[in-house]
Amino acid sequence: MKITTLPLDSFNSLEVGARRYFVLQNGAKPVIAPSECPHRGGPLNLGRRAACAAKLVCPWHDNAYPIHSIERGALPAIRRGDQISFVTANEDIRVWTEMLPVNQRDSACEDA
Repeated sequence: MKITTLPLDSFNSLEVGARRYFVLQNGAKPVIAPSECPHRGGPLNLGRRAACAAKLVCPWHDNAYPIHSIERGALPAIRRGDQISFVTANEDIRVWTEMLPVNQRDSACEDA
């Protein structure tokens, strides 16, 4: 296992091995969430928040996923001040800052 510590403002996207992740803000808590939509692998990092902010809407098929279910696939992480430490297997890690859409909100807040 490998522990990596980075300043939160130094990246918003990363790749661990062949899997992509992105920094998802859940209130004040940053989560390093998987970027693949569970439905068809769409880029959740390009998704938008539902109006209730409790769901993320995939840009490919407009499926809305509860943030808490997306968090289940997140990397184990701890935030300390402006840094985040996360645990991965001994795989290569690549981090970068990607231009992401502003988190637009829509009305997909009914129970899923």
